[in-house]
Amino acid sequence: MSEILYMALLIPIVLVMMGTENWVSSRKGRRFYHFGDTITNLSCGLGQLALSVYFTVLSFAGYRLVYKRFSLVHFPKGSWITWVLALIGVDFCYYWYHRSGHRINFFWAFHNVHHQSEDLNFGVALRQAWFTDLAGAFFYWPLPLLGVALPQFVASATFLCLYQICMHTNLLKKPGIMGLIFNTPSFHRVHHGSNVRYLDRNLGATLIVWDRLFGSFQEEDEEPRYGIVEPFRSLNPVWAQFHYFFKLAQQLSQTKNPRDKLKLWIMPPGWTPEGFSRQNLSSKPTTAIPPFKTNAALSMQLYIGTQFTGLVLFTLLLLTQSTSLVNPLAFAELTFILGSLLSLGGLLESKRWAVLLEITRHFLALLIFSYAGAMPARFVIFAVAMSEMWFFVLQSKSMIKAVPPQTMIGQREVESSHA
Repeated sequence: MSEILYMALLIPIVLVMMGTENWVSSRKGRRFYHFGDTITNLSCGLGQLALSVYFTVLSFAGYRLVYKRFSLVHFPKGSWITWVLALIGVDFCYYWYHRSGHRINFFWAFHNVHHQSEDLNFGVALRQAWFTDLAGAFFYWPLPLLGVALPQFVASATFLCLYQICMHTNLLKKPGIMGLIFNTPSFHRVHHGSNVRYLDRNLGATLIVWDRLFGSFQEEDEEPRYGIVEPFRSLNPVWAQFHYFFKLAQQLSQTKNPRDKLKLWIMPPGWTPEGFSRQNLSSKPTTAIPPFKTNAALSMQLYIGTQFTGLVLFTLLLLTQSTSLVNPLAFAELTFILGSLLSLGGLLESKRWAVLLEITRHFLALLIFSYAGAMPARFVIFAVAMSEMWFFVLQSKSMIKAVPPQTMIGQREVESSHA
């Protein structure tokens, strides 16, 4: 569990970075944050953290097994060679994992979550696929074979995560001399751009030398348009995780050739079977479209922000107190967290179904928290009662407005099937 707590510590660090970035950008008269997008980014990160309790334990168990049974090299304990090998090796393996995430449809189905935001800020760094730990396990197996122990791997991977978070900003401009070797915010802005010349570029984590060596490097020479090529016009973190899989499933059902069914999973994003319409990758939207925003009233946004803050604190509390992962209560708590993210995402989009789900969520919170005993029963009852009353007042004043369906679907021309 200690490895998971390291990841949990990233949340307060990133929140401080986000507050600082927002303050600096506002003083410069620029706005890099929008409420709905920020909550969705953080929701994706919180869901990944909650699920990592299971996925990380599983992947780390596999790592230890390979290291103990099949390691080809054994270094003395504390050897500096192990640390150097871990730092460079993690970065090198990440480059190919990241490149596969952009060039193979199956892995892009996971990774596209990180590119959906039409903003770029430190919060976007937390917008991660919930199953990324399982997908990444396919690429890091050479490290235990080469004698990199799990502590060195975890430390190197944590450093990589922190460095990558720092790359998600518009505040720092010129790469300078460090751009010859290291990744920079300028290079990473290129990576998040949906401009045709920026697609699938600058895939390195800490080192940019891999991109220079393997032909995926691109300088920042025009203003990036952030987001995926086929815009993701939603604020629901659960739909963000699965929408591309639904798209692939739809294409599979319409594909007759068995070979094409296989190729759909292994070809680059944007590839379509014979008979499907192919859209022009170089086409551009006829009008500039601002980042997709929530239409919820300010009172509802305050409610959502308060509920989300409580959910973050509850998740961190679980990570510090959980002793067993395989029991009905642990699964109930995980279901509550993911269901809460779905409910709050629905409220951001002013969905009517989210009203019933939110009311149900309050009663589930009362049952789960009281049974878990993680917090005093009186506090739980008071918090749930206040949340229910607050939500009832919002409903009675019609704070949730109906959303015309066309505002949740496409609002601009699709540039390509490369989602």
